[in-house]
Amino acid sequence: MDDVSLSLKNAVIPTLTPTSTPAPTPIVSSLVANPSFEKGINTPDNWAFVTNNGNTPVSDSISATGARSIKISLPGTTNSISGSPQSDLIIAKPLTDYTLSAQGKTNAAGGTNPPAVRVAELDANMNWIKQTNLYFNKGTNDWTKNSMDFRTGSNTVYLFIYANI
Repeated sequence: MDDVSLSLKNAVIPTLTPTSTPAPTPIVSSLVANPSFEKGINTPDNWAFVTNNGNTPVSDSISATGARSIKISLPGTTNSISGSPQSDLIIAKPLTDYTLSAQGKTNAAGGTNPPAVRVAELDANMNWIKQTNLYFNKGTNDWTKNSMDFRTGSNTVYLFIYANI
């Protein structure tokens, strides 16, 4: 997994006009901190590695861009769920359109569960509302950039991104 991006769909970046008023603050293109995992030593800054069934993702030097990515693996065609990298919380707006994109590379990915980058939506009390899944193909595939649009729910206050198989 590499180059994870979450942005407001159709966000308009204000244009600068020659006036004495302060310039508007530009809209940040991605709401994800450290989207290409370049910052940090063992675990990328702003991301946590969550272990599941003894399986933990790792930093990797094979990347789509830059010098680092995150490797998620399961042995063979195991039908269990892998560990996952998980982003810091992102403050979200309810009933708002977002675009999620990421690059994924697979190597003999099999089993029941397809590789996916996921966005989880939480309410103000940190209760899970729903998740949106950005799937990647099973098998062996070079770096592929996938993206999708989604709309947050009426009670969404926070988002976080995670990926697993």
